[in-house]
Amino acid sequence: DIIVADDDGAVVVPVALAPELIKLGSEHHEWEEFSKIRLMEGGDLRRYYPLSDAARPEYEEWLKAKAPKR
Repeated sequence: DIIVADDDGAVVVPVALAPELIKLGSEHHEWEEFSKIRLMEGGDLRRYYPLSDAARPEYEEWLKAKAPKR
């Protein structure tokens, strides 16, 4: 099993779910980074944390803009 913990608590995840856990954790990290930037720019907390449906298109554009160019 995998144990994930932070200041809010801990959770135990079966090792078979590790690939999904990594994917979801990466996505969560990305939107938290986006939200932090927007909040530092004076954005509305209710819009960006947690990420609202209204802010999702803005987030998707941000992801596209920061993706490596090929």
